[in-house]
Amino acid sequence: MGKRKRSLADTTIGDAVESGVLQRNAEDERLDGRIVTLGGEKLINFGSCSYLGLETDPRLKAGAIDAVDRFGALFACSRGYMSAPPYSELESLFEQIYAAPIILTQTTTLGHLAVLPVLVGRKDAVLLDRQVHASVQMAAGLLRAKNIHVEALRHNDLGEVERRASALAAKHPRVWYLADGVYSMYADVAPVDELCDLQQSIPQLFTYYDDAHGMSWTGKNGRGFVLGERPIPERTIVALSFGKGFGVGAGACLVFSDPEDARRVRNCGGP
Repeated sequence: MGKRKRSLADTTIGDAVESGVLQRNAEDERLDGRIVTLGGEKLINFGSCSYLGLETDPRLKAGAIDAVDRFGALFACSRGYMSAPPYSELESLFEQIYAAPIILTQTTTLGHLAVLPVLVGRKDAVLLDRQVHASVQMAAGLLRAKNIHVEALRHNDLGEVERRASALAAKHPRVWYLADGVYSMYADVAPVDELCDLQQSIPQLFTYYDDAHGMSWTGKNGRGFVLGERPIPERTIVALSFGKGFGVGAGACLVFSDPEDARRVRNCGGP
């Protein structure tokens, strides 16, 4: 067999790896959240997704050590059967912050995989922004496999969202629009206020936001971009990450506008 041709993405990234731009390993024995050593040179790290630098806060490290000491490094049990002791307290605290039903998940990716296959019905339609996070697009792939109508729209094109949502609402009981709060590649934001207005004019329109990159550094109490200064709108679900801003290795939460949706996901969400 002949040598397989490399894709453009593979070639570009491979060249960057060979030139020392990508896939580097920090050489430090201890990290302070600001300086990393690469090739023996001390550099300021501008590539971190830890927006507040809390992973090195002594209080957070002490709390993590205490939790490992009390509960072990791993609680190896499905939450469908039993949760680790801190879960109920943490869910209660986040319900106070968002004044809405909350479900904790290990990651936002697992959250998407728990929510969308459960709540998006076979007769529904799905619209996704072309720049929505890859983890959301992964979950949308599961919907396609169930023969649910899924189509991608131009990035942040509110006019196209309105046109396609209006057209699909004539044929489908619900139309879901999947977007990021803060986009990971472009660093721009979803037009949340305009989408809320659009939901008022199209009652079948539901919104699902991945606001992993907005949580912690913006909004009241670190509520993020989508829910920063507003209660969760009707027919809306927001996924949020602890790892991007609150300095923990994993963890995410899902905020629901409808308690019944939260109940269904808790009971039926695979992850």
